[in-house]
Amino acid sequence: MVNVRIHLDRQDVGAFTNLDVVRGSVLLSLSSEENVAAIQVKLEGISRTKFQVPKNPAKGEKGGMKTVIESHKLLYITQDVFPPPDLQELKETVNVGKDGYTLPPGSYSYPFSFRIPINNNCKAQSNVISRFLDVPDETRHIITTLPPSFSEVEEGVIKYFFKVTVRKPKFYQRNARQLLPFVFLPIEPPRLAKSDALFYARRKHSFFYLPNGGYAPADPKGQQPKKKSKFGSVLRAITSGSSRTTYTREVGPAFYFEARMPDARIIVPGELIPLKLYITAPNSIHFTVPIFLHRLCINLVATTELMADINRKTSVLMLNIANIENMSLKMGTSNQSRNQQQDLEAEFNLAKWAEFLVLPDTVPPTFKTCNISRSYNLEVLADISHGSYGGIDTMELGFEIQVYSGIKPPDTLVQTSTGPFSPSPYAPVNVANADSEAGIVSYAAASDSKQDGSAAEMDPPTYSEAIASNIAPINGPRRAYQQGPSYFTGIEELDNEKS
Repeated sequence: MVNVRIHLDRQDVGAFTNLDVVRGSVLLSLSSEENVAAIQVKLEGISRTKFQVPKNPAKGEKGGMKTVIESHKLLYITQDVFPPPDLQELKETVNVGKDGYTLPPGSYSYPFSFRIPINNNCKAQSNVISRFLDVPDETRHIITTLPPSFSEVEEGVIKYFFKVTVRKPKFYQRNARQLLPFVFLPIEPPRLAKSDALFYARRKHSFFYLPNGGYAPADPKGQQPKKKSKFGSVLRAITSGSSRTTYTREVGPAFYFEARMPDARIIVPGELIPLKLYITAPNSIHFTVPIFLHRLCINLVATTELMADINRKTSVLMLNIANIENMSLKMGTSNQSRNQQQDLEAEFNLAKWAEFLVLPDTVPPTFKTCNISRSYNLEVLADISHGSYGGIDTMELGFEIQVYSGIKPPDTLVQTSTGPFSPSPYAPVNVANADSEAGIVSYAAASDSKQDGSAAEMDPPTYSEAIASNIAPINGPRRAYQQGPSYFTGIEELDNEKS
């Protein structure tokens, strides 16, 4: 009986990354004499999409659904560990003949070593055709930094693993195999040069007030109607549906609820999200009563684009990062004085809640490969009021961001990059239920950068593999990047499955 398994020298919980040298051993145990032709170890990475699409009557397919599959081998490196190059050391225990090498019962260990490259070496299995013979797009191969392990979406997975095969000399004899999955997290793309430029998204807003002499429905708490605001007035008539009492309201001047981040908009799981919130307004406005932030909700919207031949599917997941209630946070001191004509800028100090403004370790970095891509938007919802007890209005902002792995590449490697890969400076911003008076302005301040399209439409950056081969492994912190149970199962089926 042949029993084989893979043992890795490194047993810590951190993910592997580019340039790592992975060492281990093939442990072979024989209960009886066996003939062995060769023992081979492979380092593999596969990106596979599999989902259902409607059948195409134009191709003679009857109605219903069909399953389409596309599988790319992003990483494929082999190493023969038996027979060794020098058989002289094995003369006393190995008989060489037409039936391979005869090994007596016992335990054997064969070391191996792999260096994880920077870029993928994409090979499409079975010429990237689906089992239903849809015409593939042969031009869709992308050479870029290896993507991360990915198992969040059932229809699209990226898995990395070691595979050992003990080959028998006869074709009809069953080979012994073992697969060992591992978690991979790539180095970061090159970052933009540091600058003082800030990205900001903002929403225009106005509070509504009851002036003196107006009448409002009875307040359940017995509070008196608010006194006339110090803001300039634009009167509006509103009729209560229940009492049909007609009263007037005035709208205060417009101000902006604003979110700011460094221009590159990069977030690293486990690190503080570099997000700041402000109230800004033209120089004609003075707030004698501050604006309060009562509730802050931050969501990460993850969009996964899946491709299988000519078919596409989009999966959108929302991860709640923070939902902080009962904040009663007053906006910071205005930078204005009564005699100054300058724009208002007042920040909400979120330092007290910093521990909540962190992405979890399990979030994959932004990536794009041949048949799977992942992008992110950050959604900010805030409940604000004018005064601590004023009526509460909900503000919503959303903008594109990049999630990075946190594993920084060596400076020598950065100099060879084709990047950087940053989100579009004019990223789309979507706000639900925004009326015609509410608007969003989203752009990178003090930046003259131009892009022809969004980041999702551009080829991702990469590094020079030739230069990387001469660079030592990265010796720095890295996160565990834990995967769910599904990542570690079904690998043999994935390896054998053809497009």
